[in-house]
Amino acid sequence: MGSPKRWGPWATSLLAILIAGTWLATASFQVVDKSQIIGNDSMQLVSSGHEVVQIITATSDSISRVDLTLRKPHAGKEGALRLQIVEVTGGQIDGPLKLGEVLREASMDTGSASNTFRHSFEFESVAVTPGSAYAIRLTSDDSEDAAVSPAGWPVNNYNGGGLFVDGKPTYGDLYFAFFHSGGVGEILDKMKPWRPFPLNKSAFVVAMFLTAAGTFGWLLWMVIAGLPVVGKQNTSDGDAEPSSSSAPSRTAGSSASVTPRPSGTATP
Repeated sequence: MGSPKRWGPWATSLLAILIAGTWLATASFQVVDKSQIIGNDSMQLVSSGHEVVQIITATSDSISRVDLTLRKPHAGKEGALRLQIVEVTGGQIDGPLKLGEVLREASMDTGSASNTFRHSFEFESVAVTPGSAYAIRLTSDDSEDAAVSPAGWPVNNYNGGGLFVDGKPTYGDLYFAFFHSGGVGEILDKMKPWRPFPLNKSAFVVAMFLTAAGTFGWLLWMVIAGLPVVGKQNTSDGDAEPSSSSAPSRTAGSSASVTPRPSGTATP
């Protein structure tokens, strides 16, 4: 078996590549399906007895997060906003809206909120059917002075659904985004239109990432293995050089070598 100094960098590099590859294969990210979150036009306050519903069309097989732009007119009032993902069973165009089973629910504390802000409602990923309609339903038990209102457009910019206030169709759409959980491959596919060649090739990007991980592992080994031992300095034969304290001492001005005077009587 070779010296650890020889196989150590390769082993560390390989370990770094394996860790990076495992992370790539198992990591989960929030992948946006639809996003239109701009502006701060206020809609109906979501207070006790009132609800706001935005119909969306699923574009993937799951939903795991919804982002909304919200506005709170009265800061400092304690409250809570509830969001539900609900099946739609009918009434999308003419109304009244018909909702089915509640699939997921999330809520936020609005006590510290003020003015206009964006909030992400995250929940356990729920399976949906691509192309089918679902509802983002907002409800609250707050009084109007503690309630928040979702922001949106007073025009129909979203062609995948519509807006309902208290069960009645309303002209406009909310500012919203919804996401699903996906792997790194989906993230790279989403970015592909903005990446120049060859970065638009997912395999090339993954290979670059793994190469960088391997290089990091190699350099990490070299740094750790090359740390000097305090008080010693390695020489070519592996022995430590003697410290200056062990070297023969000399008196300033003395000769490098002194020949002792021979004993006996000097010859004239």
